Amino acid sequence: MTNVQTNYSIECRRAYERDGFWDGQLDIRRTAGRMQHLADDLTLTTVAPANGTAAATVISTRATRVFEISIDASGSGGFLTLYNLTAATVGVSTLTAVLPFPASETTVYRIFPGSNTVPLFATGLCCGTVTVAVTSTAIGTAVNKVMFLTSTAP
Repeated sequence: MTNVQTNYSIECRRAYERDGFWDGQLDIRRTAGRMQHLADDLTLTTVAPANGTAAATVISTRATRVFEISIDASGSGGFLTLYNLTAATVGVSTLTAVLPFPASETTVYRIFPGSNTVPLFATGLCCGTVTVAVTSTAIGTAVNKVMFLTSTAP
């Protein structure tokens, strides 16, 4: 899918997502990061991540640049754990990043400039959710979804 198609798909989601998601998209439109990324391989991936001790949800099995992460939380807050691996176990594998999110809100993390840095996820990208960053305890109510805007361009 081309970058134009991916961005159009994101625009079409506006009416169906919470305000936090749209604020993140306005930031992408406002910044130069989207324009600087020339390879046509932006990918929007939506997942329901593993909650607590389980095999982490795989987002990418190759080097990945992350531009944005949108966490649509339901009744429980917690932490989104990210792993620089092609396969991981939540609470067991070595963490690469941990992103907090509040209950019943959409939290958007914008990573800029994703197109000009060595990928933080040079091996792959997996994720999961937990109550405390360094444990494997599942949050009470799993998140509705997590959306990743990524690129696998060199």
